[in-house]
Amino acid sequence: RRDWLMPSFGHSVTCAALEATRVLQERGLTAHDLSPFVKHAKVGNSSQVRSAAFRCIAQLTPSHPGLLTLLMSVVRSEMVPAVRLSILEALLDGPAQRIARGGVVVAPNA
Repeated sequence: RRDWLMPSFGHSVTCAALEATRVLQERGLTAHDLSPFVKHAKVGNSSQVRSAAFRCIAQLTPSHPGLLTLLMSVVRSEMVPAVRLSILEALLDGPAQRIARGGVVVAPNA
């Protein structure tokens, strides 16, 4: 809330709070709740805040399987290239890396 009254550079306070909330949810210290991320991912927030919220949503995708299709539809319809890019980077960095570490083998294209 402080960041909305007196914004920090790039809304870094809000972005850090979103990241901390994601880490707490991943470790099971708080209940899984996507509402803070969805609230900050809406159009009207700064692109830095929206990117941070979408990165957090992408990192929580393994615990919420339906989010992948939602994120891909956002990538298709998003007007801000920086937000679109951050979603794709988060998807490639987060769930893709977890699948690779889990030993899932994907067949090569024929």
